[in-house]
Amino acid sequence: MNDANISSDPELQKLIERFPRLFRGAPPAVWSHVPVGWSAIVGTLFTGIDALLNDDQAKCFRVEQVKEKFGALRLYVSFDRIDADGVNPNPTALRLLIDAAVAASEVTCYVCGAPGEMRKLGAWATVRCDAHASRRFE
Repeated sequence: MNDANISSDPELQKLIERFPRLFRGAPPAVWSHVPVGWSAIVGTLFTGIDALLNDDQAKCFRVEQVKEKFGALRLYVSFDRIDADGVNPNPTALRLLIDAAVAASEVTCYVCGAPGEMRKLGAWATVRCDAHASRRFE
Protein backbone atom coordinates (compact mmCIF):
# COMPACT_ATOMS: atom_id res chain seq x y z
CA MET A 1 0.00 0.00 0.00
CA ASN A 2 1.23 3.46 -0.82
CA ASP A 3 -0.12 5.91 1.77
CA ALA A 4 1.75 8.75 0.01
CA ASN A 5 -0.95 8.55 -2.68
CA ILE A 6 -3.58 9.69 -0.18
CA SER A 7 -1.80 12.69 1.27
CA SER A 8 -0.48 13.94 -2.05
CA ASP A 9 -3.65 13.50 -4.11
CA PRO A 10 -6.96 14.68 -2.65
CA GLU A 11 -8.88 13.65 -5.79
CA LEU A 12 -7.61 10.07 -5.42
CA GLN A 13 -8.61 10.06 -1.74
CA LYS A 14 -12.14 11.17 -2.64
CA LEU A 15 -12.43 8.30 -5.13
CA ILE A 16 -11.14 5.73 -2.63
CA GLU A 17 -13.78 6.89 -0.15
CA ARG A 18 -16.54 6.98 -2.78
CA PHE A 19 -15.69 3.58 -4.32
CA PRO A 20 -14.33 1.35 -1.53
CA ARG A 21 -15.24 -1.83 -3.42
CA LEU A 22 -12.99 -0.89 -6.35
CA PHE A 23 -10.02 0.05 -4.17
CA ARG A 24 -10.70 -2.43 -1.35
CA GLY A 25 -10.59 0.58 0.94
CA ALA A 26 -6.91 1.32 0.32
CA PRO A 27 -4.90 3.36 -2.18
CA PRO A 28 -3.39 1.57 -5.17
CA ALA A 29 -0.07 -0.18 -4.56
CA VAL A 30 1.43 1.69 -7.52
CA TRP A 31 1.75 5.49 -7.45
CA SER A 32 -1.43 7.02 -8.83
CA HIS A 33 -2.69 10.48 -9.63
CA VAL A 34 -6.10 11.85 -10.58
CA PRO A 35 -5.84 15.42 -11.89
CA VAL A 36 -8.58 17.82 -10.88
CA GLY A 37 -9.52 18.34 -14.52
CA TRP A 38 -10.23 14.65 -15.00
CA SER A 39 -11.88 13.89 -11.65
CA ALA A 40 -15.39 13.92 -13.18
CA ILE A 41 -14.28 11.56 -15.98
CA VAL A 42 -12.71 9.13 -13.52
CA GLY A 43 -15.74 9.38 -11.22
CA THR A 44 -18.04 8.48 -14.12
CA LEU A 45 -15.76 5.59 -15.07
CA PHE A 46 -15.72 4.20 -11.54
CA THR A 47 -19.50 4.60 -11.23
CA GLY A 48 -19.86 2.47 -14.35
CA ILE A 49 -17.38 -0.16 -13.17
CA ASP A 50 -18.98 -0.32 -9.72
CA ALA A 51 -22.41 -0.88 -11.33
CA LEU A 52 -20.96 -3.57 -13.62
CA LEU A 53 -19.59 -5.66 -10.74
CA ASN A 54 -21.72 -7.87 -8.55
CA ASP A 55 -20.55 -8.47 -4.97
CA ASP A 56 -18.54 -11.61 -5.83
CA GLN A 57 -16.84 -9.86 -8.74
CA ALA A 58 -16.05 -6.80 -6.62
CA LYS A 59 -14.23 -8.99 -4.08
CA CYS A 60 -11.84 -10.09 -6.86
CA PHE A 61 -11.39 -6.66 -8.48
CA ARG A 62 -8.87 -3.96 -7.59
CA VAL A 63 -7.77 -0.65 -9.08
CA GLU A 64 -3.99 -0.96 -9.39
CA GLN A 65 -3.13 2.44 -10.88
CA VAL A 66 -4.74 5.59 -12.24
CA LYS A 67 -2.54 8.09 -14.08
CA GLU A 68 -1.85 10.18 -17.15
CA LYS A 69 0.43 8.75 -19.79
CA PHE A 70 1.18 10.29 -23.18
CA GLY A 71 -1.46 12.93 -22.46
CA ALA A 72 -4.36 10.55 -21.79
CA LEU A 73 -5.91 8.74 -18.87
CA ARG A 74 -4.63 5.26 -18.03
CA LEU A 75 -6.33 2.80 -15.70
CA TYR A 76 -4.81 -0.50 -14.64
CA VAL A 77 -6.95 -3.05 -12.82
CA SER A 78 -6.57 -6.64 -11.64
CA PHE A 79 -8.67 -9.64 -10.64
CA ASP A 80 -7.64 -12.16 -8.00
CA ARG A 81 -8.92 -15.04 -10.05
CA ILE A 82 -10.12 -15.86 -13.51
CA ASP A 83 -12.58 -18.69 -13.87
CA ALA A 84 -15.42 -19.95 -16.01
CA ASP A 85 -18.04 -19.47 -13.29
CA GLY A 86 -18.77 -15.87 -14.23
CA VAL A 87 -16.87 -14.37 -11.31
CA ASN A 88 -15.10 -11.89 -13.53
CA PRO A 89 -17.17 -9.18 -15.23
CA ASN A 90 -17.83 -8.96 -18.91
CA PRO A 91 -14.43 -7.88 -20.31
CA THR A 92 -16.05 -6.18 -23.30
CA ALA A 93 -18.26 -4.01 -21.09
CA LEU A 94 -15.30 -3.15 -18.84
CA ARG A 95 -13.15 -2.26 -21.86
CA LEU A 96 -15.90 -0.03 -23.30
CA LEU A 97 -16.13 1.91 -20.02
CA ILE A 98 -12.37 2.40 -19.87
CA ASP A 99 -12.11 3.33 -23.56
CA ALA A 100 -14.86 5.96 -23.16
CA ALA A 101 -13.00 7.53 -20.22
CA VAL A 102 -9.72 7.56 -22.14
CA ALA A 103 -11.44 9.21 -25.13
CA ALA A 104 -13.00 11.84 -22.85
CA SER A 105 -9.60 12.57 -21.26
CA GLU A 106 -8.13 13.22 -24.71
CA VAL A 107 -10.40 16.27 -25.15
CA THR A 108 -10.62 17.50 -21.53
CA CYS A 109 -8.15 19.89 -19.90
CA TYR A 110 -5.99 18.06 -17.36
CA VAL A 111 -5.93 21.17 -15.15
CA CYS A 112 -9.52 22.44 -15.06
CA GLY A 113 -11.84 20.04 -16.92
CA ALA A 114 -12.76 22.48 -19.69
CA PRO A 115 -12.72 21.33 -23.32
CA GLY A 116 -9.11 20.99 -24.43
CA GLU A 117 -6.84 19.54 -27.02
CA MET A 118 -3.63 17.55 -27.05
CA ARG A 119 -0.65 19.89 -26.89
CA LYS A 120 3.07 19.45 -26.68
CA LEU A 121 4.70 21.33 -23.81
CA GLY A 122 8.42 20.71 -24.11
CA ALA A 123 8.81 16.93 -24.17
CA TRP A 124 5.37 16.37 -22.61
CA ALA A 125 2.09 15.59 -24.35
CA THR A 126 -0.83 16.94 -22.37
CA VAL A 127 -4.44 17.96 -22.89
CA ARG A 128 -5.01 21.61 -22.07
CA CYS A 129 -7.61 24.27 -22.70
CA ASP A 130 -6.52 27.60 -24.16
CA ALA A 131 -6.27 29.17 -20.68
CA HIS A 132 -3.81 26.49 -19.48
CA ALA A 133 -2.02 25.85 -22.79
CA SER A 134 1.26 27.49 -21.83
CA ARG A 135 1.60 26.11 -18.30
CA ARG A 136 3.91 23.12 -18.28
CA PHE A 137 3.23 21.61 -14.84
CA GLU A 138 0.17 22.00 -12.65
